[in-house]
Amino acid sequence: MKQPIRIYNRFLDREGEMDRYQSLQFRRSYHGIADFELHVNRYMHEAKKLNKGNIISLGKQNNKAAIIITKEIVLDENGKETENFKLTGYTLDGLMSRRITVPPSHTSHDRKSGSAETVMKHYVNNHFVNPTDPERKMPHVEVAPDLNRGVHIEWESRFKNVAEQLENISIKTGLGWGIFTDFKTKKLIFDVIDAKDLTQGNLHGYNPVFFSPEFETTKSQSFVDSDNDLKTVGYIGGQGEGIDRKIIILGNKSGWDRIETFVDARDIGTTEDGEEEPTEEELDQQLVERGKEKMSEMVTVYSLDAEIITPVKKITPFQYEKDYDLGDKVQVVNKSWGLKMSAPITEFLEIYEDDGFRLEATFGRSRPTLISKLNDKFNELSGVEKQELPAQIAVETKQYTNKKLSEEERKRIEQARENLEASKKHAEDYTNDYTYDKSVIDDKDSHVEEEAKKDATNKANAAQAAAEKVAEAKAKLAEEQAKAHADGKITEEEKARIKQAEENLNAAKAEAKAKADAAERAANAYSEAQDKKVRDDAKGYADQAEKNAKDFSEDASNIMKGILDVGAVPIRTAANGARISFDGINGFVQYDKNDNPVAWFDLEGNARFSGDITGSSGTFGEVTVDNGDFTLKDEVTGMKYIATPGRNLIKDHSFELVKADEDSFGQTTVDHNWLEMKESMGYQRFWEKSGNPRVAIQWSPDNAKALAIYGQQAICVRNAHFVRQRIYEGIGGDKMYTLSGFFKRQWNVVGGGQPRFEVDYIAWDNNGNSTRTRLLNEIFAPVPDDYSVVRHSVTFTVPTSFKRGDELDLKISGGNTEWVQCDGVQLVEGIMPRVYQPEDSVWEMYKGYYPVINQQKTLWAGAIYLNASHVITPEKPLKDCTNGWILKWSNYVIGNGPTDTDWQFTYIPKSVAYDSGGHRTYLRSGNETEVFKYYYISNTKITGHNNNGNGVNRNMCLREVLEF
Repeated sequence: MKQPIRIYNRFLDREGEMDRYQSLQFRRSYHGIADFELHVNRYMHEAKKLNKGNIISLGKQNNKAAIIITKEIVLDENGKETENFKLTGYTLDGLMSRRITVPPSHTSHDRKSGSAETVMKHYVNNHFVNPTDPERKMPHVEVAPDLNRGVHIEWESRFKNVAEQLENISIKTGLGWGIFTDFKTKKLIFDVIDAKDLTQGNLHGYNPVFFSPEFETTKSQSFVDSDNDLKTVGYIGGQGEGIDRKIIILGNKSGWDRIETFVDARDIGTTEDGEEEPTEEELDQQLVERGKEKMSEMVTVYSLDAEIITPVKKITPFQYEKDYDLGDKVQVVNKSWGLKMSAPITEFLEIYEDDGFRLEATFGRSRPTLISKLNDKFNELSGVEKQELPAQIAVETKQYTNKKLSEEERKRIEQARENLEASKKHAEDYTNDYTYDKSVIDDKDSHVEEEAKKDATNKANAAQAAAEKVAEAKAKLAEEQAKAHADGKITEEEKARIKQAEENLNAAKAEAKAKADAAERAANAYSEAQDKKVRDDAKGYADQAEKNAKDFSEDASNIMKGILDVGAVPIRTAANGARISFDGINGFVQYDKNDNPVAWFDLEGNARFSGDITGSSGTFGEVTVDNGDFTLKDEVTGMKYIATPGRNLIKDHSFELVKADEDSFGQTTVDHNWLEMKESMGYQRFWEKSGNPRVAIQWSPDNAKALAIYGQQAICVRNAHFVRQRIYEGIGGDKMYTLSGFFKRQWNVVGGGQPRFEVDYIAWDNNGNSTRTRLLNEIFAPVPDDYSVVRHSVTFTVPTSFKRGDELDLKISGGNTEWVQCDGVQLVEGIMPRVYQPEDSVWEMYKGYYPVINQQKTLWAGAIYLNASHVITPEKPLKDCTNGWILKWSNYVIGNGPTDTDWQFTYIPKSVAYDSGGHRTYLRSGNETEVFKYYYISNTKITGHNNNGNGVNRNMCLREVLEF
């Protein structure tokens, strides 16, 4: 079964669904617009609804929808039309390409600064949701709330494609975007995608994901290294004309490696009325930035593609859309290449074909952050030359070294500072915890020695300054190395500068280590000395305070009405270790003796309990239970039942199909609203009667208490007058089952009737002999006289010896001679009954009160002669159909194809599934031509015959197989 495809119109109204097609390739893109290609038989069911402008969706997935842009009939190798449609288009993200960035009337550009998410949503809002010109508004499009995700950027745009601008922002910031469908509200929601870092050692603790042929997570990998769009030197043109035009040159390649381009940046320097004109230096810098931006698109293209092994084909440790998804940063490994790198997954290609599902992925794309990583790795493999500008390499390398420094070498400096602050806080904590008289601790900070504190602080600052020198030395060394390697040659002067930079780095490291050690020792010594002094002083205050508090608490007269204003109140209980705590953050929390929270009332009114919740009325507000048994209780009998439904193993559990004997009508019918039960015959024989039970009916009742408990009928029983049912479906040995039912006093009968359940186990041997074992015989208390309804239940275990062919004999009877009404019986697996589902509408439909239109569902569609090579497999086997199959034939014009004329039908009853012989159908083409078709029918297939494609037999073709 392929991925179902749902079809919607542009108003997001659902028009159809199909899962029978030749192939589907559906691409997903993290940065830009993706596409799809669908091949389907044009005579297939619902294919006619695949029209241009309609939307297809992969099942119910709101992130996989696309618009049909092109629809064509596929030609064969001879140039003739085939029976297949080829449909192509782009994902809903492509809607963003239908608008350009029209600037506001008062400025030359549409400008926005803020987080990447804010900037993206600004352009979508301005040009799709709330444009100045109402004609530009895009129906159904909305923007999700702005969460300020992504780095801060400044962006300006003028008459540029919005989709391209979104893609550029996405590539620059690493934040993805897309349009998501909400078919319930019929809205198209624009939102950004903040992908996860799934590399080894990621900061969020995600499980790492890696792709490699060696680890059997990828089937193949390929790498593309292309210079098609490469430009190494750019002439950036600013304002002016002719020789007066300002030109700057970006890049320093020469000879064979010099590939030139021109970047038109004449808009740089334009100002609006009232704006200050930029200086010459600012203009130069803006031209450089524009040149770098444009030339970043003209670099060597590196693309790493891989086919990912999916669980459909083979067991794999990582599952698509569960362990990893679009945009996630993963590790890519190829041991044979000596490669281990990390890159985001920027594209997926989902391929659905007859042989199953395939998934292909693209890792990274041509932007600076990825080029630097791919370039470094693959230069060692295939001699790929670095094409980025030396300045860009130096800046990135410096940033990288600074990052490494902050992660590794500054840890000790930070620890020294933390020790310094901790000692002071330690003193304050002791005084706050154990001192009640504020006058005692007013001068507590005088115990902190200012000289020791100053010495430790100075040493920490010196260590930090030394570490910053290390960072500068590393950056200088990296910059010298980058410049030296940029042109592939190293001069003696460059070697000398690199050597000097290395010596400076080593000296800075030694100085940083010495000063960090000194800072750490000073902070530790200061902390230990102050800790001891404060601890000794605080202990004395605490002992006295404890004695004062004890004396105060033992005097009950000290407790008076008023307000006790404290930060936190810990209360110890009689149970050893148990306590109750209240503070302004967590609220009221109760802990057990093992210090585990068992009850919690937070400051927002939420409550959590680890035990039972009991209320006097039993009525609570909204309650959410995760994977638990939420039980209700019958207020009369006290019987508990689970609030979630389960499978009821009893047929006709509300007695709606039981037949009442109308010939038994008499005065007793008028008095008690009942008739005698008639013996059911044939397939409706679910309940068998013993004795003479009654059927409660609606006979002009003048009181609601006279009605059946559920639906239109119920059963009335007493001792020796009962009903029974044989049950075997869903029964298994050594399992527990619970039988339950609703009971009440039947209208105007003598009260005091007692409900009764009986269950026997009937075991059959190979000779047709049976043995009966009583499993339960439960008699319940008399039902209330006021006609109120009660529910009773009983649980029993089926013996381990229960086998195929055995059954249970379930009886509903009475425990005395008084009548009692029973309805809504239930048999479920488990130790408790479940909420009962009456299914009233089902019974009404079954009895014909709710007429149901039985649509003839299409099980196969096409247009074939039904030759011997044609084997049709209808979607539903013949035995599973309500009555059978219908073969739908039509006229066929040789050389042109089928026509919608001469419709004729052949009925195949389901009994044919039990014989495998051939079948012949006589058809008539036009007024006189007789056509016959010969074919073979099995339960699951229809196979043709070669005679069907000869002579006049070609005048008719099979178009559909329907269920009836």
